[in-house]
Amino acid sequence: MQWQKNFLLSACDDKVESVLRGSTRSAARIQGVMLMWIFTKHGFFSAVCARQGNGKHGQPVDPDRIMVRARLRSHLKALKERFSDQLGECEIQESDGTDYAFRLFVQKSAWTQVLAGLAEETDYDNFKSEVARQQGKAGAAYVHSLHDVWSVMHKLQETEGLPPIRAKQIDAILPFLERFEAVGFSAGTWKMPEGQFPWFDFEEVVMEFNQALYDNGWVTPEFDWTEWQESAKEFVDSPKKIERADATTIQKLLMTHSRKERFCEGHLAAMFESGHIVVLLRRLKVIREKMKK
Repeated sequence: MQWQKNFLLSACDDKVESVLRGSTRSAARIQGVMLMWIFTKHGFFSAVCARQGNGKHGQPVDPDRIMVRARLRSHLKALKERFSDQLGECEIQESDGTDYAFRLFVQKSAWTQVLAGLAEETDYDNFKSEVARQQGKAGAAYVHSLHDVWSVMHKLQETEGLPPIRAKQIDAILPFLERFEAVGFSAGTWKMPEGQFPWFDFEEVVMEFNQALYDNGWVTPEFDWTEWQESAKEFVDSPKKIERADATTIQKLLMTHSRKERFCEGHLAAMFESGHIVVLLRRLKVIREKMKK
């Protein structure tokens, strides 16, 4: 729908983890309730199907009635004032001990008119700036929260949906650094039997390292390494860039080199020979030390 393009929607209810895992649907069923998050210049709202009867947990969902929840009463008040025809008669209720302190109930037919109206009033090219202009000093905390949301979602874009690298994942492969830095280390040797295609015979430690990447989540089908090869080449050609790389970027590089070996014999060997793999592990060592602080 067109209105989905004009303000942020999320399929996440009370668990931000779903957003960080890359959920991009505008609505989802969690425990039988249809819900969405909506960020507007009037405020932030979580809209869900209300439950029948007294609305308590365990009651069936009422598909024709919407419960609009907010963190701040002022947000619901502003929405009511903007859409008085649809929401003017809806009482703002306050609930102690619930996740969202404020809520109102409205028929779904009226709520869809509100959503359409929000889309129609979009006449700005920067959402956060428009919120700051609309709300002034009174909305400073909301604007700050929007910047936090922007940062989280920008991180999702940078990681391309990959989950954050955990300390134990780094600990699983860092011991290989000392072995790869040892004097006289060699990744293996080329075998060129007569009448056969040449192939690279890796040393056992390299095979163990590659298996550790798979066993500890460094290699995952969720990432399309083939589309990232040009980016990987930039880090190979300019090792200085690795000094600023985060753990997810290191993961992408290790994954690309490991997977590419299956299609390009000798690629991983070349990455060892150039010292690229050692540089990646050294960067991970620095990142791991920062995790401890």
